[in-house]
Amino acid sequence: MNKPTVVPVDDTGIVRIVAGAGRLDVYNAPLLREVSVQLVGELKYRQILDLEGVRDADSTGLGVIVGAEKRALDHGGCLVLVNVGADLAHTLRITGLDKRLVIACDIESAIAFFTPPVFDDATEGDPA
Repeated sequence: MNKPTVVPVDDTGIVRIVAGAGRLDVYNAPLLREVSVQLVGELKYRQILDLEGVRDADSTGLGVIVGAEKRALDHGGCLVLVNVGADLAHTLRITGLDKRLVIACDIESAIAFFTPPVFDDATEGDPA
């Protein structure tokens, strides 16, 4: 797995971390942790972790994902997982992490997670 790369999503401070390809395991998970810690140091707490190409994760890889989520949450941000493949989704499901982590089906949905809903005048006010 290559070192994860960080891509700004827009000018609102949302960043996309592209994890790379292969297995997120004891050998390469520290690279993802390093990027996560660096982003928090740069005050970037709204993070999308793009897992396209990541086949699966061992306990170290899962721990790094949970740690990244915790760092973001501790600073009022959030980590949203996107492009989670079938094997990794299965691992998240059997460990119960699918209930704890925010998982979006695509980048647009992940970005929308950070965007508050906008109500027009017709939907505000007294319910009928």
